[in-house]
Amino acid sequence: MKKKFLSIFILFFMFFSLVSCGSHGVPGGGENGDNNVVDTSNTNKIIYNVGYKLYSDNIGDYISKINNWVREDNGYISESNQENLDYAYYVYRIPTDKLNGFLDKIDSLEGVNNKTVSTRDVTSTYNELEASIELLESRKTSYLNLLNSGTLTKTEVIEINQALDEVEIKLISAYKELAQLANRVDYSTVTISYYKNSNTETYQYFVSYGGYLISICTTIGSIVLYSLPFLLVAGIVVLVIIVVKKKKKTE
Repeated sequence: MKKKFLSIFILFFMFFSLVSCGSHGVPGGGENGDNNVVDTSNTNKIIYNVGYKLYSDNIGDYISKINNWVREDNGYISESNQENLDYAYYVYRIPTDKLNGFLDKIDSLEGVNNKTVSTRDVTSTYNELEASIELLESRKTSYLNLLNSGTLTKTEVIEINQALDEVEIKLISAYKELAQLANRVDYSTVTISYYKNSNTETYQYFVSYGGYLISICTTIGSIVLYSLPFLLVAGIVVLVIIVVKKKKKTE
C-alpha cells in the first residue's frame, strides 16, 4: 500500500512539474519586436508601464547593455536592486516618444519572457489641473489689482492678503501635482527583472510554494499556541466530568 501511494505521489509530482513548465514557458526571445505601444497619433495624456522578465547566463552583461541603451535614449534608472549574480531588479524611466524603439531593442534579446504592458489615460485629470491653475492665477491677479488700487481699508487689505496667501498655497500644490503628472506622461516606466538561466520559472514557483507552505505551518502553529491554554482548561473540565461520572457509577 505504501509503495502504491509513493508511486502515485511521484507521478503526480512529475505531471505537476511538466504543467508548471508549460504554463510559464522556457526562457526564450531573440525576436525583433515591432512595437506600437505608443500611438503617436493619439493626443491624450497616457501613462505607460512595461514589465519584463529576462533570463541570461550572465545577467551583468544584459544589465550593462540595457543601461547603455537607457542613457542613449536620454532615460534614467529610477530604482535598482541586485543582491547577487542570480537576480537583479531595475526600474527605468524612458522618454515616451522613444519607448517603441527601446522596447524593440529589448525584444531582440535572447531570454525575454513575460512581457506585460499597461496604460492609464490621465487626460481628464491633466485638463482639470490646468483649468484649476488658470482659475487660481486669475483670482491671484484680481487680488493683486485690488491691493494696488489704493482704495481698500486696512481691514480689507489684511483680508485680501490672507486670501492671496491661500491662493498661492493652492497654486504651489496644483503646479507640483501637474509637474508630477507631466513627468509620468513624458517618461514611461520600464521594469525589468533579471534572472540567471538556472533560476527558471519552475524553480521560482517551487521556492514561492515552499514559502507558502511555511507560512501556513507558521499560522497553524500560532493558532495552536494561542489556543493551548483554552485546550488545557477544556481538557481538565472533560477529565473532571469523566471522573465524576465514573464515581457516580461506582456508588
